[in-house]
Amino acid sequence: MTKTKVFKWLAVALIILLSALSFYIFGDDSQVLFANASANEKPLRLHVLANSDSTEDQQLKLQVRDFIITLLKPQLADIENKEAAMNLIEANIPQLTEACNAFLNGKADYQATLALERADFPEINYDGMVFASGEYDALRIILGEGEGKNWWCVLFPPLCFVDLASEYDPDLALSVWSSYTGEQSDNGVQIKWKLSELFGGK
Repeated sequence: MTKTKVFKWLAVALIILLSALSFYIFGDDSQVLFANASANEKPLRLHVLANSDSTEDQQLKLQVRDFIITLLKPQLADIENKEAAMNLIEANIPQLTEACNAFLNGKADYQATLALERADFPEINYDGMVFASGEYDALRIILGEGEGKNWWCVLFPPLCFVDLASEYDPDLALSVWSSYTGEQSDNGVQIKWKLSELFGGK
């Protein structure tokens, strides 16, 4: 095979590769949910703020995340709507706080502060289900000074439980979402390119 033919084949292969990459980046349409909804209409989130950006504090943030999700999973198992979920969590804030601080005992020299409140959030993408930025009700867990990178998920409908221990499954997330809402899209649905997911994320 001549050098000219080799270069031609390499050029063809490069074009195919770039085309595939372009399709991956720009060809994945995602739906932005709740773009025009009020906070009352939006899902309930879990928001965990690390004490700092040190490796230890960031790892502990994820441990607390797994701990609280595991703790809440059976309590929220039979909850059918957001209001009931918020009422249950609000009534149990003292117990949840005590449990988190017991978990932190011996692992850190700071404690956790828990509150159910309304806060601003950036987008979160569940592989095609993109929850718009804006105000959401959330269970917020502030570890120590709360000055490190944070982590969040959708606590109700219970998509956090789909995320737990890296067991995330897009099909399962869609199933959970539709089982609570009766649909897979909502207010302000728009098309979102994959590019923003590649440069964003949790």
